[in-house]
Amino acid sequence: MLQGNWCVDAGGENCPCFLAEGGACLTCSRLAGGGCEDCLWSGVCVANEYEQNGRVIRLGRKTQYVAVKRKKCYDEQTAVLALDVGRGMAQRCSLPGSYVFLQADEKISWSQAPISVMRAEVQKGWIWVLIKGISVKTKALLKAEEGGKLLLRGPYQNGLFGGFALRQFGFASRREKTKEKPQVLILAKGAGLAPAVLVRDFLKERAHIRLLLDTAKLTDSLAKDWAGEKGRAGEEKEEAYEPVKLELAREREQICQLMRGEDWRFICIFASDYYLAYFGKSLLSQGRCGSLVLSNNFHLCCGEGICGACSIEDQKGQTRKMCKCQMDGETLLSQGLLHG
Repeated sequence: MLQGNWCVDAGGENCPCFLAEGGACLTCSRLAGGGCEDCLWSGVCVANEYEQNGRVIRLGRKTQYVAVKRKKCYDEQTAVLALDVGRGMAQRCSLPGSYVFLQADEKISWSQAPISVMRAEVQKGWIWVLIKGISVKTKALLKAEEGGKLLLRGPYQNGLFGGFALRQFGFASRREKTKEKPQVLILAKGAGLAPAVLVRDFLKERAHIRLLLDTAKLTDSLAKDWAGEKGRAGEEKEEAYEPVKLELAREREQICQLMRGEDWRFICIFASDYYLAYFGKSLLSQGRCGSLVLSNNFHLCCGEGICGACSIEDQKGQTRKMCKCQMDGETLLSQGLLHG
């Protein structure tokens, strides 16, 4: 995989996009003011696609109304919604790292909030999302009722750094079935439960998954419904989560030892930047970051790389648009791009 400014949409149904039209393509050097000699992309030529399409970009993602089919409230600020998006979109939303923009008020276009997909039921054409009422945008979404509608734009696929490798592994394991399943460790806290459930659904038939969940910001019923029953001592339950408390230094150290001590195919961490940096640096010091998957906690506003809300400068002074820029966990940590 290319590291650095590699666009998650490159070569896909949403490429070329607005950035190509504006001369700021993350993948194609020709569409960013350079020449072919600077190109590192090995896929379909983005510039050629752009020219052959009459210099017209592809607008694959449209804002549409979706029906709220189910709603379950867990407390005053937490609810899970099932949205009817159709089978095609539900299939695309089943990939790890998928998220959508949801909007409660059609009159206010800037009220769209990025929300991780927690589960995709392809046969029904539904996706399930976890809503935490943090501020105006998400609190408005909590007011949605069964039978009502929300505005949705998506899906987007860059909710995880390292998610591309995760998806490649999943697709490859479908074609090449092995007798021995690899080990995958998932550590999640709070709203990180949503991407954790989606990753587990995607890999559950292809890997042995161990889920560590900090439920400090979750209700017991929410954790039970979506992360499985707590396993008893000595009882093997692959669908069960193991409760942890990340605020305790002793438990953090035990988790670090667990991460370093086993032969994990992937280590997934879905929590705040503080914990991404804490556990990531521990793995980096041991040279164990090649299979690290991290949640994308940057400020995602448009999802298209246009607004600049998620832009940061790396150590070389290059601007990275983190809603589009896909990289692995080791690159993210080694280049000091986390805020933690």
